Amino acid sequence: MPVIYLVTLVFFIANSCNTADETVAVTNISLEPTTASIVAGSTQQLTATIVPSNATVKDYTWKSSDESIATVGNDGLVTAIATGNATITVTTTDGGKTATCVISVTLNMMPDIFVAGYEDKGNGSDHIAKYWKNGVASNLTDGSKNAYAHSIYVSGSDIHVVGQELNGSAFRAKYWKNGVAIDLTDGTKASTATSVYVVGNDVYVAGSEYNNGKSVAKYWKNGLAINLSDGTKDSYATSIFVSGSDVYVAGKEYSGSKDIAKYWKNGVATILSDGTKDNYTTSIYVSGNDIYVAGNEYNGSHYFSKYWKNGESTVLTDGTADSRVSSITLSGGDIYLAGSEFNNGSREIARYWKNGVVTNVSNSSNNASAFSIYLAGSDIYVAGYEEKVNGIMRIAKYWKNGEAIALSDGTKNNYATSIFVKEK
Repeated sequence: MPVIYLVTLVFFIANSCNTADETVAVTNISLEPTTASIVAGSTQQLTATIVPSNATVKDYTWKSSDESIATVGNDGLVTAIATGNATITVTTTDGGKTATCVISVTLNMMPDIFVAGYEDKGNGSDHIAKYWKNGVASNLTDGSKNAYAHSIYVSGSDIHVVGQELNGSAFRAKYWKNGVAIDLTDGTKASTATSVYVVGNDVYVAGSEYNNGKSVAKYWKNGLAINLSDGTKDSYATSIFVSGSDVYVAGKEYSGSKDIAKYWKNGVATILSDGTKDNYTTSIYVSGNDIYVAGNEYNGSHYFSKYWKNGESTVLTDGTADSRVSSITLSGGDIYLAGSEFNNGSREIARYWKNGVVTNVSNSSNNASAFSIYLAGSDIYVAGYEEKVNGIMRIAKYWKNGEAIALSDGTKNNYATSIFVKEK
């Protein structure tokens, strides 16, 4: 997928023209299109409009004032190079007489879009961990072992992905930095890594590891493990967020009869559900002093979606059909969550909620699900998958403001689990 530049051309007014000969009948010059998309390194045709229309113009000359941003040929083709501001000089000639105008151009580079996920090898059981950058796939594993990528975070030029890879008969928590694998455990016990967060040079990874038959919720800071549970009950960490010096981890713990939703702040647990019904968390986000946790609850027949703000729950769905919320984020005080819900019990629809108001990003033709949401400026990105047709093949994709972008061609099952947008 190519990098896109948005070119904004500012309308030129007559009194900004520098007329070399007062007898030239030109009152203003403007460029079309006023907005255009340019692929990096390629060109966009710009056309000058001369007023009055009966003026005779024999040729144009174009020149960019900053060729590190754009180059402009005499035929009116602008080649985008980088983001920034430039000016284009438009010169008209009429019988040897000239009129010159300078028009401002702003080139804004679109962000890089990173998506983590995995691909079915084709045998229905083994998978390849991978990520996509602007639609171009990079495999993290070679397919010789079953592997998954669950979360991605980009910091500077470094791409951090976490997941798991089969080690003998059990999975091992894995972390990849720029495609280079790092084991988080010694592989003697089953483990997984579910979420990654980066602050400066510190890399935080949430996950779990089995010990004496029980799953222990934990996180790793720069590879050093910190246990969040004591191993007496099965506990799992699903999401991690770092704010200042505080480390927040969402997860769940099995009470013996029900799953209890909870989160840990610097290792101290806060319980979110009372244990009368199964609850689990999927994502955590911290804004100032407010702690937001997304999750789901089982009402005896269906799962319904919810989130907690400082421990107080808000329900997103009515529980008449199965739903799942997988990711939460905030922007300007607005709360966004991504997930899915079955439509009349027949089709699963990918969607997001903004302050509780739902927007579907897929239609009801094929099953689809969303696992991750990211906000960049005014743009809403949701990552997940959609079935190709009638349950045959799942296509990894993301939706930008509701418009779907496919990451795989549908010849193999692919899943997108996490999205990160890096603005320029």
